[in-house]
Amino acid sequence: MNTPQALTQAPAAPRARWWRRIEALFDSPQAYEWARAHWWTRWMVRRRTTQLFGYMAGFVHSQVLLACVQLRLFHTLSGAPATLTQLAQQLGLPPERLGPLLQSACVMELLALEDDHTYSVGALGRVVLSHSGIADMVEHNHLLYRDLLEPRQFLQAPDQGAMAAYWPYAQSDGAAPALRQEASGQLRHYSALMDASQGFVITEILDSYPFGDHTRVLDLGCGKGRFMRAVAQRFPQLQLQLMDLPVVLDLARQGFAQAGLAARAEFHPGSFLDDALPEGADLVTLVRVAHDHGDAALHTLLKKIAAILPPGGRLLLAEPMQLDGPEASVVDPYFHFYLQAMGEGRLRSPAELMQAIRAAGFVGVEQVPNALAVHAQIILAHKPRVNPVKEN
Repeated sequence: MNTPQALTQAPAAPRARWWRRIEALFDSPQAYEWARAHWWTRWMVRRRTTQLFGYMAGFVHSQVLLACVQLRLFHTLSGAPATLTQLAQQLGLPPERLGPLLQSACVMELLALEDDHTYSVGALGRVVLSHSGIADMVEHNHLLYRDLLEPRQFLQAPDQGAMAAYWPYAQSDGAAPALRQEASGQLRHYSALMDASQGFVITEILDSYPFGDHTRVLDLGCGKGRFMRAVAQRFPQLQLQLMDLPVVLDLARQGFAQAGLAARAEFHPGSFLDDALPEGADLVTLVRVAHDHGDAALHTLLKKIAAILPPGGRLLLAEPMQLDGPEASVVDPYFHFYLQAMGEGRLRSPAELMQAIRAAGFVGVEQVPNALAVHAQIILAHKPRVNPVKEN
């Protein structure tokens, strides 16, 4: 399990500490009344009130989104706008119950209310329509919210709920042998979810790193192979190696065959924690893999990667990491609890991951800038070209 030291956050920056001291002046009820009575301080009261209420109401927001997905409102309204009465008849719901959902979806920009009193798909609803993986994750998150229904109970035993059952490979560092006997249906199901939700991460990686500098790429924990297919299509000179559990790898092999890319890929069934890694690649990629595992498993995996890379070979790690700035308050809590509910994994900062990569023997560890860190951040490192001289 993770140690308290490993979970310690970096201290707040001087500016953040200064701002906290300023805001602390308005904590008492008397200060609140004074601040709300003056226009030059009222904005602060409004900001804090809205922020706190937003945290309290966050679950309702998620359920509004879930209801829209389950009722297929975005698909229905993408064909033509409809009135409340029309939607109620089509969905078999009482108008007085459906109305508040539609109004809530409008203020959340999931739907839009037109001048003729019809509803259409809103700006954020169109995003959900355009990226099928979002709707899949929205429906999947009901497992997480079920686990979090009693937070104190969850914190006492985070790996005994619905999410832990869904992601059995993340329960402990030695789970792979049991997974070899796991029902193929479950492996296929969560592999499909990972595949559907990977699009944004793939875009961040391909737009940020020049794969053309390499000749052979090994992707560990490849899932259904969506990332490697995208790499193959953009960089036709590359040879590819994929490794995952046998049932999952069969899905990747099928996808490559359907795309006409099978001749450029090698498929290596097995557990990247327990089995030998294939050799020959000058780049190894870990895409949304490290955060699924505890520190001991991650260290083992990084050491194994360093051992099979040639001198100068590179490691590219990409996944959601702790954020800086206003996005952190929305994104980080979600991943902290999601990964804790899965099992041994956790959300790490870029600095933590870079330290772990250096400890495994890599050098030149750096972050690769990318457009949207909310989807993933990218770390690059390489194996030393010469072995360090050992002192007597």
